[in-house]
Amino acid sequence: MRIIDALRTGSRTVTELAMLLKVELINISVHLKKLRDADLVQGKKFGRFVEYSLKPEIASEDGAVYLDLGWCRVELPAVK
Repeated sequence: MRIIDALRTGSRTVTELAMLLKVELINISVHLKKLRDADLVQGKKFGRFVEYSLKPEIASEDGAVYLDLGWCRVELPAVK
Protein backbone atom coordinates (compact mmCIF):
# COMPACT_ATOMS: atom_id res chain seq x y z
CA MET A 1 0.00 0.00 0.00
CA ARG A 2 2.87 2.38 0.70
CA ILE A 3 4.29 1.82 -2.79
CA ILE A 4 0.90 2.44 -4.37
CA ASP A 5 0.51 5.58 -2.30
CA ALA A 6 3.98 6.80 -3.36
CA LEU A 7 3.18 6.23 -7.04
CA ARG A 8 0.00 8.31 -6.91
CA THR A 9 2.02 11.50 -7.38
CA GLY A 10 3.91 10.19 -10.41
CA SER A 11 6.38 7.70 -11.77
CA ARG A 12 9.37 6.64 -9.70
CA THR A 13 12.34 4.31 -10.01
CA VAL A 14 13.09 1.52 -7.55
CA THR A 15 15.86 3.65 -6.03
CA GLU A 16 13.54 6.63 -5.56
CA LEU A 17 10.92 4.43 -3.93
CA ALA A 18 13.50 2.82 -1.62
CA MET A 19 14.80 6.20 -0.49
CA LEU A 20 11.32 7.67 -0.06
CA LEU A 21 9.95 4.69 1.88
CA LYS A 22 13.23 3.93 3.72
CA VAL A 23 13.15 0.30 2.59
CA GLU A 24 15.87 -1.89 1.06
CA LEU A 25 16.03 -1.93 -2.76
CA ILE A 26 15.47 -5.68 -2.92
CA ASN A 27 12.27 -5.41 -0.88
CA ILE A 28 10.91 -2.71 -3.20
CA SER A 29 11.80 -4.86 -6.23
CA VAL A 30 10.02 -7.91 -4.81
CA HIS A 31 6.88 -5.94 -4.01
CA LEU A 32 6.88 -4.21 -7.40
CA LYS A 33 7.02 -7.64 -9.06
CA LYS A 34 3.92 -8.66 -7.11
CA LEU A 35 2.16 -5.41 -8.01
CA ARG A 36 3.05 -5.94 -11.70
CA ASP A 37 1.75 -9.52 -11.54
CA ALA A 38 -1.48 -8.18 -10.00
CA ASP A 39 -1.70 -5.71 -12.93
CA LEU A 40 -1.68 -2.67 -10.62
CA VAL A 41 1.56 -1.02 -11.76
CA GLN A 42 3.44 -0.73 -15.03
CA GLY A 43 7.08 -0.12 -15.81
CA LYS A 44 8.67 1.91 -18.58
CA LYS A 45 12.35 1.47 -19.34
CA PHE A 46 14.61 4.52 -19.70
CA GLY A 47 18.13 3.32 -20.45
CA ARG A 48 19.13 1.12 -17.53
CA PHE A 49 16.36 2.42 -15.26
CA VAL A 50 12.69 1.47 -15.08
CA GLU A 51 10.13 4.02 -13.95
CA TYR A 52 7.08 2.50 -12.33
CA SER A 53 3.64 4.07 -12.32
CA LEU A 54 0.11 3.09 -11.42
CA LYS A 55 -2.00 1.58 -14.16
CA PRO A 56 -4.46 4.22 -15.39
CA GLU A 57 -7.40 1.88 -14.75
CA ILE A 58 -7.00 2.02 -10.97
CA ALA A 59 -6.83 5.80 -10.61
CA SER A 60 -9.85 8.03 -11.07
CA GLU A 61 -9.83 11.49 -12.63
CA ASP A 62 -9.94 13.14 -9.20
CA GLY A 63 -6.69 11.39 -8.23
CA ALA A 64 -8.25 8.83 -5.92
CA VAL A 65 -7.15 5.21 -6.23
CA TYR A 66 -9.63 2.34 -6.06
CA LEU A 67 -8.39 -1.20 -5.56
CA ASP A 68 -10.59 -4.26 -5.61
CA LEU A 69 -8.37 -6.99 -4.24
CA GLY A 70 -11.07 -9.63 -4.29
CA TRP A 71 -11.13 -10.07 -0.55
CA CYS A 72 -11.37 -6.34 0.18
CA ARG A 73 -11.93 -3.02 -1.56
CA VAL A 74 -9.53 -0.17 -0.77
CA GLU A 75 -10.02 3.50 -1.58
CA LEU A 76 -7.18 5.99 -1.23
CA PRO A 77 -8.51 9.57 -1.40
CA ALA A 78 -7.15 12.07 -3.90
CA VAL A 79 -3.71 13.57 -3.21
CA LYS A 80 -3.91 17.26 -2.38
